[in-house]
Parts: sequence; C-alpha cells; structure tokens
Amino acid sequence: MENRFFSPSASSTKADADIGENVVFLADGAVGNGKSASFPASSLHAAYAALGTRGGVIVICAPFTLTDVFYGMEHEGKITFTSLYNGVDHQKENGAKMVFAADFFCGGETEFQDITLEAGAPCGIFANCRALRLGKDLTCLPHADTGTYLSVTGGGCGAPAPGAAILLTIDSGVWQRIIGGHTADGAEKLTVRLTINGGKFKEAITLGSAAAFTGTIRAEIGGGVFCGGVVAANLSGADDAFDGKVDLIIRGGRFYRTVALTNSLIGKWRGAYALTLRGGDFTYTDEIRGGAVGVQSLLSVGKNVDLHAKIKGKQSFTSLVRAHSADPWIFFHDGYYYYTATAGGQGLRLIKTANLGGIYGAASAQIYKPGKGRAYSSHIWSPEIHYFSAEEVGEKYAGWYCFIASAPDEQWRTENHREDKNSTFGPLRGYVIKCLTDDLCGPWGNPVTGEVNIPQKLEFPDSGDNVTRGVMGCSVITIGGVKYLMFVSSVGRETQKTDNFNFYQTINIVKFTNPWTIEGYPKVICKPEYDWEKRGSEDRFHPAVVEGATAVYNPNGEIYIIYSASGYWTAHYQLGQLTYIGGAEGDPTDIRAWKKKPTSIFSQSDDLRGCGHASYVTDTDGQGWICYHAYPKGDRRRSAYLEPYTFSGDGLIIGNGSGHPTPPDTLYTVNVNPLPLGKRIRGFDAVKAALPEE
Repeated sequence: MENRFFSPSASSTKADADIGENVVFLADGAVGNGKSASFPASSLHAAYAALGTRGGVIVICAPFTLTDVFYGMEHEGKITFTSLYNGVDHQKENGAKMVFAADFFCGGETEFQDITLEAGAPCGIFANCRALRLGKDLTCLPHADTGTYLSVTGGGCGAPAPGAAILLTIDSGVWQRIIGGHTADGAEKLTVRLTINGGKFKEAITLGSAAAFTGTIRAEIGGGVFCGGVVAANLSGADDAFDGKVDLIIRGGRFYRTVALTNSLIGKWRGAYALTLRGGDFTYTDEIRGGAVGVQSLLSVGKNVDLHAKIKGKQSFTSLVRAHSADPWIFFHDGYYYYTATAGGQGLRLIKTANLGGIYGAASAQIYKPGKGRAYSSHIWSPEIHYFSAEEVGEKYAGWYCFIASAPDEQWRTENHREDKNSTFGPLRGYVIKCLTDDLCGPWGNPVTGEVNIPQKLEFPDSGDNVTRGVMGCSVITIGGVKYLMFVSSVGRETQKTDNFNFYQTINIVKFTNPWTIEGYPKVICKPEYDWEKRGSEDRFHPAVVEGATAVYNPNGEIYIIYSASGYWTAHYQLGQLTYIGGAEGDPTDIRAWKKKPTSIFSQSDDLRGCGHASYVTDTDGQGWICYHAYPKGDRRRSAYLEPYTFSGDGLIIGNGSGHPTPPDTLYTVNVNPLPLGKRIRGFDAVKAALPEE
C-alpha cells in the first residue's frame, strides 16, 4: 500500500520499528491507523480509542489541528502528547505541532512535553479536574491575528461535584491566562494544588476560580516570568463569595504587577491567606498585598529575601504609555507613579505602579463612577489630581482632590425637561472629588458630605462662573508660595451663526479658598492669537481652542504654563508655552505677567497627529517626563505617549528637541524604582521575617 501521507525518512523508519501498542502517531491529512509515523491517524478520537483506558503516548509527527472542542475520553492511565519519540524529533523533521482551534478537555491524567503548541483561536486547555502537567521543552506560539497564547484552566467551564481535586503542574511554555480552579463558580470544598517551575505568563495568574470559590489552595512557585502578577482569587460580582484557605509559597521566578489575595475587593470574603517568600526576583513588582476584610493574612519571609535593600536594575520601554487613552494625567507620590485619563461617561480609573514602564497594560482601579440621571453623569473629562495640605485648605479638608469637567446625561435632561442644542463644550461644568481614605485607589466622593461617587460643584460666589459659562480643564499652579486655579471657559458662543463670528476659548486664573470655592474674579491669561492656535474653528461651529494649561517648574526658578491649542479633534492640536515674567512681586492673574511664545513648541509628526494635553512627572532619578496624547497613524482614537524633557534658556525641550514626537518605537532604558521590597508590602495582619532555611 502506498503511503499517501509522507515518505518516511531513515529516522522515522527507526521510530516505526520500536513502537509498542501504547503509542499512536497523529497528523493532519493522514489515512493510516496511527501505528507508525509513516501511517499516522488523523483523528484525536481515533488516537484515544487506540490507546484505550490504560493510556500511553500520542506522538504528533506533523502539523495537527484540533478543529472541534474535544472532551477527552475517560482513561485511567496517563496520556502523554509529544513530538519527540524514540530519538526522532518530528518538530525538526516534519514541522510537527499541535494547533488548538478549539478547547481541549482532559479525560484523565495528561502531560504535554517536547512539543509545539499553537493557539489557532482564543481558546485553551482544561484539566477538567484531572492531573495535568505542561512539562519540559514546550514551544508555544500565539494566535496569528490576536497575538494571544493558549490559556490553561485546572478545572472546567462549570462547577463539578463537591470535593473535586485539581492537580496542575507547569514546567515550561508561554501562556495567556492561568486559572487554577474553574472559569465559573467553583464547586464546594474544591482542592487546588498548583505547581509552577517555569514558563512565561502574559496575564495575571488566578490560583482559585474566576468567580465564587470555596475550598483550599496550595500553590508553589519555583520559577517562571509572571507578567501580570499572581492573585489567589477575583470575584466577579457583589454576591459572589470566597471562603477558603490559601497557601502560596514562592521560591523563585520574576514577578511583575502584584502578588496578592485579590485585585478587586468586591464580593464577600472569609478565610485565610498565607504567603511565604523564600526567593524570587521582585525588581518589577508593584505591590505584595494581603487580604480583604474577613481574611486573615500572614506573610512569612525567608533569609534570602531582603526587605530593606534598595532595588536595583534597568527597565526598557517605548513611548506608548496607554492605548486609547486621552487627556492623560500622571504624578508620583510616596514611591509610586499614578495615572488616570478621560473616561467619558464611564467614570474614573486609576493606575498605580512602581515603574514608569509598568503603566502600559497595568490593571486599573475604579475610583469614581456617578449614578445615572445626575447633572454630572456624562462627559467626565480632563481629570487632574492634586494634593492640598492643612496649611493650604485647613485640617478638615486636607487631602487629595481630583478636578473634572462633567455634564448632565440624557436621563437628567429628560427628567428636568432640558434640551441643550449647544456644542459639546456648552453644558460642561467644573467639579471636584476627594479621596475618602488613605488609599488613592479607594473610593472618592464629596469633600463636604463624604458621600461616595458624589462630586462637589465648583462655586464662584463672586463671578457666577460655572453657571453662566462652561468651566473645564482645571489645573493648579503655585507661584510665590500661593496656589492658583487655572481653568478653561468659552467666549462668543452666541456669535456662531452671525456675521460677527468670534467664538473662542480662554485660559483663566484665580485664587481659591478651598478646592471648590473660588475667591474673587477669574482673569484671562491666554486666548487664541496666532493661526496655529485656531485650526479647527474654520467651520464656525467649533471654537478656537486654548486649553489643557499645566504648570511646569524649572529648577532654576522659572515657571511655565504648557497649554494645548487648535481643535483636539484635528491633526493640528499642539502645545504652546507661556513663561511667567512677573517676578516675585508680580501678579499671576495679570496677563502682562505672562509671555507667550509666538510659535508652538510641539506638534504633529508623520506617525503621531494631534499632540497635546500633556502632564509632567519626574522619575526617581530626577529625569522629567512629559505624557501627552496623540492620534497614531490610521487610528481615530487617541493614545498616551511618554518622552523625556529638559530645559533651555527658551523653555521646555521635549524628546529629541525637534519640536515633534520621537518615533513611537524609540526605546528608553531607565533605572528601576529603588523603593525597597518592604515598602511595597501592605495589608497583612502579621509579618514573620528571617524564616529558617528549609
């Protein structure tokens, strides 16, 4: 009979010669019975049937694709998938690999080793509460379109009978997502035993289930790269519950993001969380966190882990900070970088990370989301977070504040019989919210009443601003030891449809008593004058734009306001500069105290358009960085970018000094945050240091 699959080489013939009845060969397009590499089977069901319940070896001897969901046939003996058998490496000889275009469910103890596993679709391998080992020398390939790798789940898609046990071991490979338990509510009294000796994990590992969990978890990590960190559990809803005991032992591996009980405190929590650190690389770890209320948390630290030494190392990143993120605001506080951005009507989220390069892809915490049907439920724009001391606003109101611009949503307008035919900017008003706890990633709300998700409207008792016209883009500048509020408003809206069209925005400055109470009358310090400040207003519907005023302080004492000009919806959005020339005795509210540069300092390139609305931060080495948004080529959504800045006698120099963005693929290498590991630990009920060696 002619072999219709492929002609056997000498080495494959050698493989054929020594096979036993417990080995099946498998490949796409084959017509054989699977008893040799020359005549492989083409069906996974046929391979399982040939092995029977006693298990054996399935040799992938050429490309094989799993096209339909496979629910593993029950077997008592272990089944091993490999492409290396009897001295023949079918990966090298025939391009052997196993492509998963559908989910795979184990039917008994299963192992993959010495094989290439490719994600042919966003899917994964389910241990299905059987023992699963992802063994040595696994090569993992991502999905060609999405770039995502296979995910692995110790349990299944649903909850099995109470008392189920999971045994999952990972030695190598690259994986998208790991869930030790189930993708849905876990079974009662579930036992999870997870061992990780190596591999790379793109997203956070969840030791337990993806929703409710009851039972015990014991996880040991001896190696691997954990790009998204490690959490014991994350509940998906307020009614979900976690009631379990977690023992997590870390002996090695490199950890990014967080190692914690959970990234989200929603739901109901009860039980115990014990974390033991005996080794590992925590250079890029943002936080090591304890448990939620109701969970006893204990941290034990071995002698090989130094909690007090300053962390050393390098980190490299490109300029893209956050995809699809507008009006970025970045600041540094107490050893951490924080990042937030405009979220429209979706509320505000805050990112906390130890390193600048960690902002990209980091998880964010919801800090504010107003209810529907309010005068401030829509268009939550231009968030800026600032700290005010007791000396500045009084002991009662000292703390962290976030200025935002908001508008009524459709429900509010309907209930109040209001119809606003003006442009987007028309209904925007200025509000402020205050952090209500010591945790910036905790709830924010009203500084007067303490109500969560309720903002305080900015009050202008002397001028009536924030009622008669829009107030948005609020920022704070300090001159001569006095803090002033800057904000944007519009002038001449009523001229839109007249022959005397003169619709434009202004940047205003004013003193304030506290973050929501304005003192006196605001003064204009910037309005559009040059053609480069007026692009986008040619349609007589949009205003000539100046906005996004942010203070930048030169160490030599000079003070600048970097602002955005021209329409943010155009490619011509760009940065301008004001320099304070009033001196120590000057009046910052007098427009004559400011000198405007007649040309922009930063505008579009071939790769990035509409560059503006910037914020500024100084890293732990003293280098200043500007964070701005822009439209990448071919994308109508704005993303946030980061470049270094310095000063010259003429003001700010951004990036390479060309006045245009550095190419987005430019690589920056910086020192990591030296914050000691001990300063990155919080939320534990007890910490035991200097454990004896094992």
